[in-house]
Amino acid sequence: MAMASSQPLQPAFRRSGRLRGTSLEDWARRGLIAYFIFASMAYLPEALNDIASMRVSYAKFAIGEPLFGPSLRYVKDILMVALLGLFFWIDMRRQERYRLAAHYLPVILLLLYGTAVLAYRESTVNLYQVAAGGRSLLLILFCVKAIGLMRGRPEFIRALARCIGWLLLVEFIVLAIQYALFTSRFGVVNPFSLRLIGTFGGISLAGYLALGSAMILYAARPRLGRVQRRLGPLLQLLALGVAGMSGTRSAIIGCFLIVFFLLVEKVLLGRKRPGSAYLTPAIICFSLLALTGGVQAATLMADRGSIVEAQVEGGRIDMLTGFFTSNPLSVVLFGDGIGYGTNAGVNLNKQLEVELDHQIMDGTFNSILTQYGLLSLSLLLAAAIAAAPGLLRKLRSRSLQLYVFVVVNFVLCISTNILEQFVYLFLLAACWAVLTDGEPSRSASGALGRTAASMPT
Repeated sequence: MAMASSQPLQPAFRRSGRLRGTSLEDWARRGLIAYFIFASMAYLPEALNDIASMRVSYAKFAIGEPLFGPSLRYVKDILMVALLGLFFWIDMRRQERYRLAAHYLPVILLLLYGTAVLAYRESTVNLYQVAAGGRSLLLILFCVKAIGLMRGRPEFIRALARCIGWLLLVEFIVLAIQYALFTSRFGVVNPFSLRLIGTFGGISLAGYLALGSAMILYAARPRLGRVQRRLGPLLQLLALGVAGMSGTRSAIIGCFLIVFFLLVEKVLLGRKRPGSAYLTPAIICFSLLALTGGVQAATLMADRGSIVEAQVEGGRIDMLTGFFTSNPLSVVLFGDGIGYGTNAGVNLNKQLEVELDHQIMDGTFNSILTQYGLLSLSLLLAAAIAAAPGLLRKLRSRSLQLYVFVVVNFVLCISTNILEQFVYLFLLAACWAVLTDGEPSRSASGALGRTAASMPT
């Protein structure tokens, strides 16, 4: 709805209900911040309970003993479903049939397709397995809708950056205390080899929070306040520390690459010199060496062997090749059905003993192949290739940021299924909203300076 008319009329419009849609969008954006906080701090009560009890938090928490009563771990799921309902209601009120078809229809078709393959292969439909696979689809839809709410909203990005700063600080403090409790009982060890869990319910997840935070802080620098920009390098180092203490090698590599590109931009870019047009391609080529250095740094920090060898020998790449060699052609082409090989399916099977036909298939490509088959993955890649030329033209001024975005996520897609990561996929959506947004306007830049003093991070 256009709002270019005089500002004093806004309260009257609000009383008459003409800006009710905008009000719903404002509530939705507040809901996104709440979702991010609860998704990042889902196990904070359990972590504080272990700290108060001087108990080592290494692999899992005592779920039935949160310090403040009920556990918070399902609040993010409730918020996601509630916000999806709100997004759908907003689209219905606007009567935007294109959005309804482009956003909701693919999710419905994938749900029906995956369920049909599951029913054909198993001669039955296990609702738990459908729920395990459907949860990822809902998360993808949620993040797609969130992009539309975040794009063109610098004030929201600043609020999100402020929230990220505080959450990274809390996460680092919790991880540091967990490390201190571990060493008090078992002696001093390499802090980056323990795979501490922080405020999450599983290993590696704190690292994904750190990597997602590093990415959005890197991409959104022009839209941040003056104090936020000054604290940016400190927050990037804090994110690298969180990634290191989580022992997540792919997150360590990603955070290392972002710090590398920040240093390169600080030293080289923005200066007029002969041959400056070739500077960005040269940096991209040189970044391959930086990637190699990041792999070595992650190997030394995590102290768990080479990440490349781990993926090839019994790891995600080995699983990927095994999918083609160990399955009949029908499975390779059409998959095993929705929910197969997902972490959600594995957890459901452990917690509820629902006898799902499953196995652990980490990796984004592995998960898509296992559930939907090679045909679906080929269609997805074809759509991405078709959209690439237009996207490259649109993001020509941000080619370096787009390159960092692609490289970091390609590494992560091999090591984990990002389609099941509540925090990381949301931060990825925020980063994409910033990258595909127009350049910040002068008025917005002025607002940055006016609001900088009120933002501690």
